[in-house]
Amino acid sequence: MRPDIKKNVFHLCWSPDKEPIQDAIEPLIEYLDHNLQTLYKYLLRRNFKTLLAEIWQESLEEFQEVVSNSDEVTFTKLKLENRAFK
Repeated sequence: MRPDIKKNVFHLCWSPDKEPIQDAIEPLIEYLDHNLQTLYKYLLRRNFKTLLAEIWQESLEEFQEVVSNSDEVTFTKLKLENRAFK
């Protein structure tokens, strides 16, 4: 799962400023939604919760890696457009 999460996080962080945040984040959300539904369906609840925590940690690590490896990434767009998710 990590390569796909990495790809989608990269896409989100490097999306053009003129691209709406909803469009930039959509591939990551769809990927996680589809895979988490499948895992929830087939795993024991305890195993699902453990795996969910691992997936969340992987996602955070990917965001941290992109941000720490680049001086150019700014989250101004995310800050300005996060109102769309409230």
